[in-house]
Amino acid sequence: MYDYDGVDMVYAEDLADEIIKRKALEERNKKLEEELMDRKEINEQIAYSLTVLRQDKVALEKRDDELVDFAIWMTGCGYNFTQHKHFNKMRDKLLKSKIMGKHLRYDYMEADLKQDINKHAQEQMKVLGITYSHNTPQSMGDQYWFWNCENIPDPLPKYLSILDQDPMSCIGFGLSEDKAKQIINYVKKDDEHN
Repeated sequence: MYDYDGVDMVYAEDLADEIIKRKALEERNKKLEEELMDRKEINEQIAYSLTVLRQDKVALEKRDDELVDFAIWMTGCGYNFTQHKHFNKMRDKLLKSKIMGKHLRYDYMEADLKQDINKHAQEQMKVLGITYSHNTPQSMGDQYWFWNCENIPDPLPKYLSILDQDPMSCIGFGLSEDKAKQIINYVKKDDEHN
């Protein structure tokens, strides 16, 4: 006589082992897929960083070329260069750097909650007499970024701070490549006529 109960028991154990193996394999595959996605994200971040670095390199090379041109123009002379339009234009352009604080960050949280200023950032800049070439809202940080500011008060109000950002590194964060280049190459309107 054939033992059906024993056969069913062996079959059930084999089936259970197969199910356990398949689940382990599925979990392993899932982990591998997650690792692959993580690596893909890391590669995309690296590619983006490389793009930004290349753009920064191009901008720095251009600035170096301008400095070399300016230095060559100045060499060998010992008189007042300010009488020359080229000197004044290049001096003003080259001295306008991040260190001088031409870009400002407007902090809505500081302005509204701590300073009780309930105006739009652009309106408040007008009240302060600060002019700028471009502005970029940054909703994630409750901020507005103002580029190429002039008539900056000293000291700055607490809700304003120096924006230490290279416009080229902000492409995709409210700036296009063209706008970033315009900000970098900005010359005051009254200097264009000198």
